[in-house]
Amino acid sequence: MTAVDEVSALTQSIGEHAVAAIGAKHLSELSVVVNPFDCSARVVVALQENTEKEQRRALEKLFDVQDLFFDEVSMSFAFGSDIDLPTAHLAGARQYSFA
Repeated sequence: MTAVDEVSALTQSIGEHAVAAIGAKHLSELSVVVNPFDCSARVVVALQENTEKEQRRALEKLFDVQDLFFDEVSMSFAFGSDIDLPTAHLAGARQYSFA
């Protein structure tokens, strides 16, 4: 497997685990951007019900996902849309989207 394939597989796996953990029915959108240069991942979540209670529940689930990938990548989380995030436009970054 090449480094690009490994990063793509990691991105896909993080996204799939995050969707499964939070629950697809609770999500409007979820995206993952992995930067292979600094081994960081940004997970952006748009919830169906964007309340504080739902955000806390989603974060608890995302922390479980973070634990799964602790040795491979550092993760950060945001709520909303990733359209204006600079990490979404990194050259060489791998992306996963659920909508």
